[in-house]
Amino acid sequence: MITIILLILALNFLIILNYEKFVKLINIYDLPNTKIKRHKKRVPITGGIILFINIFVYLSYQLFFFEKFFIYSIDQFQLREIISIIFFLLSIFILGLYDDKYRLMPNTKLIWSIIIILCALTLNDDLIIDRLYFSFLNKVIFLNNFSTFFTIFCFLAILNALNFFDGINGQSCIFFSFLFWYLFLKTNVSFFYIFIFLLLFLLLILNIKNKLFLGDGGILLLGSFFSIFLILNYNLNQNKIFADEIFLVLFLPGIDLIRLIVIRFLKGKNIFEGDLLHIHHLLITKFSLIKTNVLLSIMSILPLISYIYIIKNFFIVLSSSIILYVIMILYFKK
Repeated sequence: MITIILLILALNFLIILNYEKFVKLINIYDLPNTKIKRHKKRVPITGGIILFINIFVYLSYQLFFFEKFFIYSIDQFQLREIISIIFFLLSIFILGLYDDKYRLMPNTKLIWSIIIILCALTLNDDLIIDRLYFSFLNKVIFLNNFSTFFTIFCFLAILNALNFFDGINGQSCIFFSFLFWYLFLKTNVSFFYIFIFLLLFLLLILNIKNKLFLGDGGILLLGSFFSIFLILNYNLNQNKIFADEIFLVLFLPGIDLIRLIVIRFLKGKNIFEGDLLHIHHLLITKFSLIKTNVLLSIMSILPLISYIYIIKNFFIVLSSSIILYVIMILYFKK
């Protein structure tokens, strides 16, 4: 593994050393041209590209020298299943990158997302959620003919919630570190997660300094990785992950997404139209960037920590988390 570490370090050193040329080559910027943009000057959207380059190099090295496919042995999958995962990751990333550059209409983006997800599910049954395991139930709930529709809904919900949750510098890098930390605890120890943590730390520094944004390409690529690894681990190691636990892991971006959709629907607005009602927007008006990210991190991790180590009752943790969230929203909206 020393070789791949040195290779990745050299790669990122070259990118940073020639960052201005790299930015001009990519030529994708986020412009402060609407009222919901907080930055004062254009910021390059290069986070997704840097992620993709690093992951491509890492995967190529693993496949060639170790016959591993990310955190899995390559003999665990058929060729079409590997193709389906690569197709999904690559297609979702390209869709996000295209949206960063040309600003797709929300409905167009949604339709293409559904098509990409459906194609991946057709090639790979391991990505389909066909049953639900709950920690508080002694029986398994089988989804039967509803499984494909439910899986598409889960993918869309996770990707959109994570995309909605991205709004201030550092927020997404920190939250994705939490998500992959959760997967790290639930799966076999893999250098891939250490690689992701280091990569997210690099992007966090550049993001805090306003040197780059992750953009839709970066958010969707990371969200796709998390979704696929989560579902594969859920399907292959059902005794390790429960559906209610997943709900708590994604509680904060999930409930914020639901609140925003309801508010926009009641106001007769497009549910994908941007505004300043996200929880991070409410907090950043009262606190500094660092304090806002710390508070968001606590709110993100608290439901899961409470459930695993303190209260250990899903319904109590869920209800108390909702009450706390509502109180904070009402307070900071004043």
